[in-house]
Amino acid sequence: GAPGDIGRVAFATSCNAKAQVEFEKGMALLHSFWYEEAAKEFDAASTADPACAMAHWGRAMSRFHQLWESPDTGVRRQALADLQAARKTGSPTARERAYIDALATYFEAKAKSPADTATPYERGQRYLAAMHELTRAFPTDDEAGIFYGLALISVARNGDTTFRRERQADSVLIPLAIKYPTRADLGDALRRLAEARWPIDGYNDHGTHEAIYLRDPEENGLELAWDRPREEWDRDADGHLSLGNRRLDLSGLLREGL
Repeated sequence: GAPGDIGRVAFATSCNAKAQVEFEKGMALLHSFWYEEAAKEFDAASTADPACAMAHWGRAMSRFHQLWESPDTGVRRQALADLQAARKTGSPTARERAYIDALATYFEAKAKSPADTATPYERGQRYLAAMHELTRAFPTDDEAGIFYGLALISVARNGDTTFRRERQADSVLIPLAIKYPTRADLGDALRRLAEARWPIDGYNDHGTHEAIYLRDPEENGLELAWDRPREEWDRDADGHLSLGNRRLDLSGLLREGL
């Protein structure tokens, strides 16, 4: 069976509330590389909401073990069927369509003549490029950053003593670890930034989480954030998430951090 404590993943989708719970369980299992169990949760999400295109994407991701092995022809066909189902189901958001299309670049990659099929490295490079574009289109999406970081590691060349790709992955993944357990903790971090007169690039209330954006001394972008409890997320009458970029109340956040 699946491990008992796999953590929690907040990954907003257009799926209904019941499917959202199953989908996020699948995502947590996916991040723990528990692929078979993750697939079961994505199937449950699809059952709970037949209009949940991302459940099919998740099923395809559960077949994609990019850090361990390259999918063979049979697995690629299964993943393509999942992605075709995702596209047929359709998604109302550009972000979800971007995730589906990015993964499809790996499985739909065509070979360079005269080869019969694209090599795993060629497929990995195309997926890497697509995930890079996704992170640029949705810079506040932590999950996009995580999958981009993993894609960087997966195309690292054996014998490269510069560790270029691994270093790039570090620059992407390490900042994503800066999450605070409570709003008061994020407020305390903001207070300390203010006392140090550290420049802030931006700040937003995204509905599911609040975030502050800045840069470290090496000019790497950082996001400091806390996630709202799932029961506080805004949803419409059908149970779908209502996402947005509202202005963050910095004064209130500072008061909470005192």
